[in-house]
Order: sequence, then structure tokens, then C-alpha cells
Amino acid sequence: MNLKIINKQYPRNDKYNKNKVKFTVDGYELYINIIYLEMTFEVNHLRRFNAFLDDKLYEQCEQFITGRYPNIDFEDFKKYFMYKLYKYSRGVGLDKECLDITPEIIKRIEEA
Repeated sequence: MNLKIINKQYPRNDKYNKNKVKFTVDGYELYINIIYLEMTFEVNHLRRFNAFLDDKLYEQCEQFITGRYPNIDFEDFKKYFMYKLYKYSRGVGLDKECLDITPEIIKRIEEA
């Protein structure tokens, strides 16, 4: 699978508005909405990360991925997408610790 982030509707992380991300999977153009979250997990320890909005675009993306790549778990795809989005954004305003991905997941998805 070749996933490329093309652009974000708004280049900055905005915790008050959704942000539409345009991307391709093996040349197929898709969109998904994300939001930027800041959450405190420990006393005085703020974590900043992106999350998906569960809406029509999310549903369409899930149907596309599960239909086209039956060997890829959609939860792993979501982790991989956030990893690619993190790299696209160069990690600005995001915490790398919030990425829940392993080298094995990355390899499995890139080889699919």
C-alpha cells in the first residue's frame, strides 16, 4: 500500500475546528476529517495529537480500505495514517508518544 498525504484543509492544528485531509492510497484519492486534541494524561502533562471524526468521510474511507485490502486491519490502517500524517506535519505541535504504531505494522501495511 502506498499512502501519501496530499494536503490538509488548514495547515495548522486547530483545536476548535475539524480539518479535512486529502490523501491517496495507491493512486485513489480519499478524504478524511481530523481534529486536534490536547489532553492531560498525568498531572501537568499535556498530550497533543490528532484524532479522526466519525462521520461520512470516515465511513467511506473504512469501506474503501476494508474492501480493497481485506488483509489489513482497519485499526492498524488508522495508526499508519496518523503516523504518515505526523511525518507530513513534521511533528509540529504533536507528541510522538501518542503514535501507537510498531515497525511491524508499518512494514505489513507498506507491503500490502
